Amino acid sequence: MPPYDCYTILGITQNATLEDVKQAYRRLARSWHPDRFTDPQEKEVAEEKIKRINAAYEYLKAHPPQKLSGSGGNGSSGDRTPFTSHDAQGHAARSPSRPSPAGQSRTSYRPPPQTPPPQTPPRQTPKTAPRTYVPPRSTATWQCADTWTSLDSGVTAIALTQDNRTLLTACADHTLLRWSLQTGRVLDTIRSRHGPLLTLAISPSQRSFAGGSREGSVDLWSLPKVLLLETFQGHDRPVRGLAFSGDGKSLVSGSADGTIRLWDLNTGRSLKTWSPGSSGIGSLALSRDGKTLVTGILDEPLRLWHGQTGKALIEFEDSTLGDPLLQISPDNAILAAGGSDGSIKLWSFRDGSFSRRLLGLRGPVKAIAFCPNRTLVAAGGDGADIRLWDYHTGELQGVLTGHNSTITGLAFNSNGSQLISASDDRSIRFWRPQ
Repeated sequence: MPPYDCYTILGITQNATLEDVKQAYRRLARSWHPDRFTDPQEKEVAEEKIKRINAAYEYLKAHPPQKLSGSGGNGSSGDRTPFTSHDAQGHAARSPSRPSPAGQSRTSYRPPPQTPPPQTPPRQTPKTAPRTYVPPRSTATWQCADTWTSLDSGVTAIALTQDNRTLLTACADHTLLRWSLQTGRVLDTIRSRHGPLLTLAISPSQRSFAGGSREGSVDLWSLPKVLLLETFQGHDRPVRGLAFSGDGKSLVSGSADGTIRLWDLNTGRSLKTWSPGSSGIGSLALSRDGKTLVTGILDEPLRLWHGQTGKALIEFEDSTLGDPLLQISPDNAILAAGGSDGSIKLWSFRDGSFSRRLLGLRGPVKAIAFCPNRTLVAAGGDGADIRLWDYHTGELQGVLTGHNSTITGLAFNSNGSQLISASDDRSIRFWRPQ
């Protein structure tokens, strides 16, 4: 993809400013987000479109427009050197392009054309060094122990009970399945009345769970027998994140409509609604005690909020991501966020300081899980492989292959002896360390 193609994809001219690039990206990302489409063919087209939009935006964000313009600074066409994928880690502030001198006109005198000086390749600093895909290697110490392939459609979300006996799976065909992990049998099949469920959360008591739908509703069901208890209406766009409070009395939901809602589970009322940013909520994560909440918003920094009042607490360092996906470690020490460029970033959850960056996945990150008793974090996305890292050292611990489509869900069991993965390929896999 040459640089000038990036401008075409975003629908802007080559003399656009960085702010123009951001505004175009926000507009297109909202219009082409796959969650907006219910027809499978339209959704597939949207997924391909959003990949190109993300790629164009990441390139132009790492290479601000003024660096792509031709020499002379008079609005000439941009540099057309071949496109090279670069590490999108560099988010340091860049100086805006200088305005034209006062009174200068496009029709002012120009000197006769001269032979332009030879172009010097742009210098590469550590923050813009080429980012290369790390191919899967036979380093995995985790092996696939079982595969379930009896699903009728791709999986959109999973959740595992703390006793490791029950697995919940939401599917693209609007069904919700409750599985026995001991027998592999489906114990309940429920059809969602509000479109496919995109996110699931189990209450601390393990006696209920919630599901957020593509149409914006939040349903509350009982466990172990799945019975609908309540439907919360308020969002008008897909629900992208759910989390129960530590005492199990309230539920937090975040939506692509840009709002966060706090629900009282006893009355079904919305206790509080606030808009933490200017774009839709991509993901949210609640601390284990339920007191603090992290929001991931398209092209905005990750922020920590008071879970009950909505008061802003801290902003995480160097945390602006496209379509972020969030997860907090079991000990509340680490925040992980995956972005549209396939990287995983880690921060201290206590003070918001940046820790490290994990590379290797291709395409947007769709699932992240922390191992409860090891310093492991697992992640997967469009590349269909799953990678495990030691999050203290950043060392790659394994590459798990077997799925042939996007990874949509990951969950470790409570003792860390098993990793469960779900995919668009209509399968669920169980991985165990060897």
